[in-house]
Amino acid sequence: MNKDNPLDKLVEKLGLKKASELSTTQEKQEKGVHVSTKKNQSEICEKRSSTTETSTLLQKLRERLCIVPKTSSHTQQKNGVPTSQQLLGGTLIGSEESQCLYFSEIYSHPYFYGKVSLSDALSFSPHEVKISSAGNEIPDFNTEKALFIDTETTSCFGGTGTVAFLVGIGYFVGKDFHLEQFFMRDYDDEPALLKALDERIQKASLFIGYNSKCFDLPLLRNRYLMNRLLFHGEILSHFDLMHVARRFWNRRLSDCSLSTVERYILHVKRYGDIPGALIPRLWLNYIETGKSNYIPQILEHNRRDILALAGLMAWIAQCIQTPKGQGFEEVMDRCALLHLQMKCKHYSDAVEIAEELLQQTEHPLLRSECWKIISEAYRKLEITEEREKVLILWAKEEKNTVYPRIELAKLYEHQQRQLEKALYWTEQALEMEPRNSQIIKRKERLLKKIKKQQAPEFLDNFE
Repeated sequence: MNKDNPLDKLVEKLGLKKASELSTTQEKQEKGVHVSTKKNQSEICEKRSSTTETSTLLQKLRERLCIVPKTSSHTQQKNGVPTSQQLLGGTLIGSEESQCLYFSEIYSHPYFYGKVSLSDALSFSPHEVKISSAGNEIPDFNTEKALFIDTETTSCFGGTGTVAFLVGIGYFVGKDFHLEQFFMRDYDDEPALLKALDERIQKASLFIGYNSKCFDLPLLRNRYLMNRLLFHGEILSHFDLMHVARRFWNRRLSDCSLSTVERYILHVKRYGDIPGALIPRLWLNYIETGKSNYIPQILEHNRRDILALAGLMAWIAQCIQTPKGQGFEEVMDRCALLHLQMKCKHYSDAVEIAEELLQQTEHPLLRSECWKIISEAYRKLEITEEREKVLILWAKEEKNTVYPRIELAKLYEHQQRQLEKALYWTEQALEMEPRNSQIIKRKERLLKKIKKQQAPEFLDNFE
């Protein structure tokens, strides 16, 4: 040992030994233990990796089959971690086998959503149903027994594996609006949710939803079937507000989603709302991690959807019930109402709305549409004189429009038997479309009729 080396001095002071001084036997033993330990650790790591991989595959399989058991991290209080009920509020309902979270709220009359009171939806009668449904009638329509429904699901596109993890419903008790929500903390909460929902369905006679005909109700029907439960919603009538929205606003709105209609028709804008497309991923993340940060916002999104359904019903009822279509703010919406009135065969009402609209708009296309509807309504009502006046006024206003001239030609030829007038309007139409074969044939036919009509007079004078 070199005494001058500081490291050697430290070794000597601490009484340590160099590796060269250790015995060969001890060295072999230590090496053996080290190798053995490495081998055991390697085997343990391999076993843990295999176990983890198997567990992950089983977890994915359970999710696909919708039989994933609850994870204790967020459904039960363990080691001081709060349960989902404590984090989200609500009440646990169900049985020992299955439970779900239940939320409820009452909106006492009068509660306004935008500019309308929710209770005005109660005035939505079969008359308004027929108009907004383009002449179709819904049996047993009664808003007092209606169930407004909206679901939040694990996929925006449906499918066999899609689950409605949150179902919101609303209904009237008197003029107060009751809103209830059923929330799944995990997949095995589904039976409790479906049974609780079925209790409400059995007390109703009508579903009211938004795109519920193609999405919500087929999805619920499938989930009841998968859980071997009877779906009593099959016997209920159904009123889908999305189809109503498209009939009224398809021409002037970029889309007819509930959020768009809510913003531009009800004039209600949501702040801090979660986009519906993100909701499935947020709930699945909650299932995987137990973090419920976004769940209150999902509940609020669903709550606002239910309120929007009732508000939209109230708004449409008010607009249709206002005379001459004046309840609709936009001219294009009144034109949509005109077409719906015609489909319902409410011809007198259509004439009133169209005549009022002609006094309020100078838009050429809208005016042309009104003239056409008025003339068609008078034709259906068989009021020939008024129809004649309308067509003449329309032809004078629109110097280059063929349609009213052809209609006048038909009226004079077939109904009033005034062939000279029929020929006059036919020639005007032919000036606008000189190559139109139908108009050319009409003129030739009229000339033959006029010639034949004049022949007897010529023979009488000759004699």
